[in-house]
Amino acid sequence: MTRATPNKLTLDLMLRVVDYVRANYAHSQLSEREFAAKAGEELGFPICVSNINSARQALSIPPNKTVKSRQIQAAKAARKAEVPERGVNLILDELHALNKQVANLTAAINTLLKAVGQR
Repeated sequence: MTRATPNKLTLDLMLRVVDYVRANYAHSQLSEREFAAKAGEELGFPICVSNINSARQALSIPPNKTVKSRQIQAAKAARKAEVPERGVNLILDELHALNKQVANLTAAINTLLKAVGQR
């Protein structure tokens, strides 16, 4: 079984590629280029990116870069959600510290007023 042309596989080889893509592509998280190299090694014949792309599209499997992109976007959204929460927590910490300072100053002023009143 050899390739008919540099970019086209025989039907038998393409069916093997389709089966391999069905079983392995989605969970591999590899790019089509990386997956083509891996598939070629495991299946024992040269496979190009367009073979993987054709098989993936025929099986309605989204490209892994899209899956990775969605994961990256979800991680970024989670980090953005944390930023306001952290900011709020920092502001609350500052407010608590200021409240303690105001309480200490109030106590000091009351002590001074009592001392002045006793003179």
